[in-house]
Amino acid sequence: MARYGNPVAGVFVALLAFTGCKPAASEPAAQGAAPPTTPSTGSSGAATPPAPSAPVPPAAHLTVLQSIDFSKIPVPENTSRNSHSPTNASFSLAKSDQVRVPALAENFAKALAGQGWKPAPQAGGTTWTDESGAAYYEKSGIHLLATIGTSVGFQPGTKDVNAGLFLLGNVDVRNLPHFQGTVIGTPTFETLQFSTTEKIATVRDHHRQAYEKLGWHQFRELDPEGVEIPVETKELQQSFVQNGTIVQYFYRMNDAQLIALCRSSLLEWDPPIPPQAKSVELRNSPPFVFCYTPLSVEDVSQFYQKSLTPLGWAGESIPSPEGKKGTRYQFSAPGKKSMTLECLPSGKSTLVQFSVTQ
Repeated sequence: MARYGNPVAGVFVALLAFTGCKPAASEPAAQGAAPPTTPSTGSSGAATPPAPSAPVPPAAHLTVLQSIDFSKIPVPENTSRNSHSPTNASFSLAKSDQVRVPALAENFAKALAGQGWKPAPQAGGTTWTDESGAAYYEKSGIHLLATIGTSVGFQPGTKDVNAGLFLLGNVDVRNLPHFQGTVIGTPTFETLQFSTTEKIATVRDHHRQAYEKLGWHQFRELDPEGVEIPVETKELQQSFVQNGTIVQYFYRMNDAQLIALCRSSLLEWDPPIPPQAKSVELRNSPPFVFCYTPLSVEDVSQFYQKSLTPLGWAGESIPSPEGKKGTRYQFSAPGKKSMTLECLPSGKSTLVQFSVTQ
């Protein structure tokens, strides 16, 4: 199971594989009202999943981040790559008789136990072989995924071992309001796939209504810097965000069936999105939010002050560049790049942009 340091980039790679591309508040409709519960009859032998529980709202982003200190996870010597962020940690090293997957898995388990994490096999399979494996851990309702796998090394005839730990938050995708369909394979805490004969527009509309009713914001994901995602690929993606947790659907057609892959992941920041926001656009890195809201400019600024002040940010009004309309605020916090909030009245709405200060 491959994972990536940047959650947005990781989801993008997964989408490319899923679609076969090369890199590059009203009630829902009756037919789509129930989550998928019918098991696949394929070779996976998946059993009927248990009846889903009521969806829980995502935990506060800061609470999730404070559940683990990735810098305290021991890393073997002679790693060729070693990195960690607020939401994950990973490393690679050459495979040898002294570097074995089960031993690395045991090291992960001990280090996580030292920070209060316990195995959570109910979240998904817990298996380790000499080549790869994955295991889930839980702490106060928050889940984490450990993965280890092997790949072809840089030198001919060699292999590398790639290991990673990924914070998943507290949202179990198996309990989310998916469109009714047939489950494919065995769902896990952060991944579920289903099929349906309904049109993609019907499925997308059900998801939009169901998630908005639960307080999620639908958003369009902006391209990571340096990466251009094809338009046709973006059109097969649907994304929702709340408290820094994102849930994304990737759609593709297989003959007369629509196949939907649902995945959840954690952003490195919690984008402050005003109430009733529409046409939301987000980027994980560098941080960026754009949207329209019926709130006034004053109400928007108060929303950002209320959201950011408890997190250590201080905001002040700053002049707009010559020739530009609107109201601007700058937010600063120790050790972080300052952020600029721009609010521009537009008819009965306010255009909002929140981004790294240039």
